Amino acid sequence: MGIRPLTKEYTGKARARSVSEIDWSLRGFEGTKLGYLIGQAACFHEGHRAVDDCFALLEVLAQDGAEPGRTPFADLYEASQQSRFRIFAENSPFDMKDHLKARGYRWSDGSDGHSKSWLIELDEDALDEELRYLRSEIYRWDEADPPVKRLTAFDRSRPELLAARMAHSGIADSRLVMAAIIV
Repeated sequence: MGIRPLTKEYTGKARARSVSEIDWSLRGFEGTKLGYLIGQAACFHEGHRAVDDCFALLEVLAQDGAEPGRTPFADLYEASQQSRFRIFAENSPFDMKDHLKARGYRWSDGSDGHSKSWLIELDEDALDEELRYLRSEIYRWDEADPPVKRLTAFDRSRPELLAARMAHSGIADSRLVMAAIIV
């Protein structure tokens, strides 16, 4: 099955990303890669088959954490109900790229329809502080107004963008199943 037939099934459905929308370190995990999560959850699986990877992740998501009855899946579902904001640090000075990278920004090559820029995705409560940081430390201009896009669980991990990202980075088609959890 290729990317196109699979993405049509996901159109119009809410999605959440287990890799970035669960605070795994708060739960005692040392990384966000599936291998780390499975091993530290005392599970074992035959990796690198999409279906096996999905079932293994579901096992990890279903385990109780430090709070009895509070599973990683509950955190993932809660995160999917919150809006996030993507800030595009367009036209930021080249010599500030290392500062942006250190702060968690990633480079966007423009394949998502926006211009080439550094971007970061944040919770709403961090938005104002990040804009202040960009204005004072990166642009050094109080009137700077970088583009900001509000994202919901319906559009922050659009399947066609995931497919484009995966094709650009050479990730196999079957990994799309791991990239988006339907909630």
